Amino acid sequence: MSERVQFGRGMAAAGVPAGVAIALGLPALLLIFGQFLGAIVITILIVLALIIGGGLAIVSAFFGTVIPKEVTHGDAAPGSGGPPK
Repeated sequence: MSERVQFGRGMAAAGVPAGVAIALGLPALLLIFGQFLGAIVITILIVLALIIGGGLAIVSAFFGTVIPKEVTHGDAAPGSGGPPK
């Protein structure tokens, strides 16, 4: 009995750009529109945005790499729905 595993990057395709957008976009918006907040609050929010956005991008890339896209067992062709009965 043979098994075939295919890995895809479908999960990472959505999460990595979202993480990058959070990590870069939120600090940019805070620096542009957040002058009334105070230096300490802006610094804390920017660091949190970088941590959350970067973490999301890293976790998404990791799971997009290690989670199989397709697993087939037996002599089944890919996408056929499983081994013959």
